[in-house]
Amino acid sequence: MKKWRWNVLSMLAAAVAVLMTARLDVSAAGVRDVFDAEYYANSYADLKAVYGTDEEALFQHYITVGITEGRVASPVFDIVAYRNGYPDLQAVFGDNWDAYADHYLTAGKAEGRTIGVSAGAEQNNNGQTAAGDSIYNAMIAQKAAFPEGMHWDNGNFYAWHGGIYSGGYGCAGFAFALSDAAFGNAPARMHYDPSAVRVGDIVRMNGDTHSVIVLEVNSDHVIIAEGNYNSSIHWGRKISKAELAASTDNIITRY
Repeated sequence: MKKWRWNVLSMLAAAVAVLMTARLDVSAAGVRDVFDAEYYANSYADLKAVYGTDEEALFQHYITVGITEGRVASPVFDIVAYRNGYPDLQAVFGDNWDAYADHYLTAGKAEGRTIGVSAGAEQNNNGQTAAGDSIYNAMIAQKAAFPEGMHWDNGNFYAWHGGIYSGGYGCAGFAFALSDAAFGNAPARMHYDPSAVRVGDIVRMNGDTHSVIVLEVNSDHVIIAEGNYNSSIHWGRKISKAELAASTDNIITRY
């Protein structure tokens, strides 16, 4: 009888240990811990029109569609930029988004990881988000290789590392060159939402005739760089958000 009782107690203890372990796994931080439904809805008019303030519906959209579209769901943390900015984390976590959120909350801050942190909340004098600073700086550094007024037309080709296209001539080639400088070998994807444009995105516009790359995103306009602008390189043209919305054919992003 005593032996039987001991076996039962041992089994119960093991079961409790399993339950405690499962609970620890479940209670680990995840995407929901960094998701801000109000911010997400207010940042994207198309989502607010469909989901209103329904927090669960907004969250489900984000984890099933929004993340892959590169949408930002928090004023303090951009999980997509965090993933793309740290290859060592990508090698470990792959597409486990909960793991990135958990890492940021439990280790990333202490390790001094800043890519994706305070995205959409802290802006410098140019309206640049903290997450976009490193991308912006990488592109601006290319002014040494591509100075203002340098001849650049459809005879100039650049072989791209982002996928989708193997490379491009003229305006597309220049945009691809800056994109690689900022994102390295990160894969690209295409979307069609000008309201979701981000620093480093390539915008195809004007009836599929011209490509530009975004240097800054401000509340009512963007600042771009472009090749084959009167057969030359041009930095700093301002395009209003209204013009961007009206003229965009597609957007290539590497977030």
